[in-house]
Amino acid sequence: MVKASPRSQSRIKSPPLGAAHTSKQKRSPERIRLSLDVSPELYKLLEDTANEIGASKSDVLRKAIVLMNVVVESQAEGKIFGVANNDREPIRKQIVGLF
Repeated sequence: MVKASPRSQSRIKSPPLGAAHTSKQKRSPERIRLSLDVSPELYKLLEDTANEIGASKSDVLRKAIVLMNVVVESQAEGKIFGVANNDREPIRKQIVGLF
């Protein structure tokens, strides 16, 4: 279950992803607060990922949404999405069935 509600600007603690934080910034853009139900296993994965990259769980979810959008747009263009090694070998794992 996901619930969305407007979030007042006075409670915003961090700038949006990709935005540079400066001392001149006084107000962040409006945000929508979500409430999300996940399994204990998915929550553990979220926590572990956040700890591994040194980010908040919210940042991990924001980045995951952007990444999912890249996959959806790429597949709509007939492209594939996968994981490759740094040595420029062909894709080692193709990611399918995300939607």
